[in-house]
Amino acid sequence: MAPKKYVQDTPDVERYLKATGEEKIKMWLSVGEREGGVAGVLVPKPFNVSVIPFVTYISSSATPTPRASFHYTVQKSHCNTIGNLSGGAAATLLDYLTTLPICLVNSPSWIYLGISRNLSLTFLQPAPLGETVRVDCEVLGIGKRMATIRAEIKREADGTVLVVAEHSVVSISAGKA
Repeated sequence: MAPKKYVQDTPDVERYLKATGEEKIKMWLSVGEREGGVAGVLVPKPFNVSVIPFVTYISSSATPTPRASFHYTVQKSHCNTIGNLSGGAAATLLDYLTTLPICLVNSPSWIYLGISRNLSLTFLQPAPLGETVRVDCEVLGIGKRMATIRAEIKREADGTVLVVAEHSVVSISAGKA
């Protein structure tokens, strides 16, 4: 028998719905630490688990627009052959982190944070192995079914913008709310 994809009536859902936006972000960041998931989403081995352990939550704010910031240190396993953060690893990192400010919206329509419709990255400078970067994510617009989030990966040491991203996501829980 195939495992359930979503579990709507677990205590985890209740805990998630009562949590603050910051608590929700931290729940999603802990998804790789245990089998299970957040808000009843079963995640036995998430694809993005390779980057999550190296992400640290910095801060978030729901106003004036939902935004969240994180630190990430470039790992050898996330580098290309010349020792810089690979495009695939950057895309994985931004695919995940850009959805987390949606937690601050506190809408049942977005309990599962959505799925990607479009993810566009522009690489301006390399992020070498061992570099600590800051990832700033901001929700540009959000409705019942669609959201657009912008992100920048910046060198922590001097604020130089390394990568700019725009992520459009679609709610998979809009019809369930």
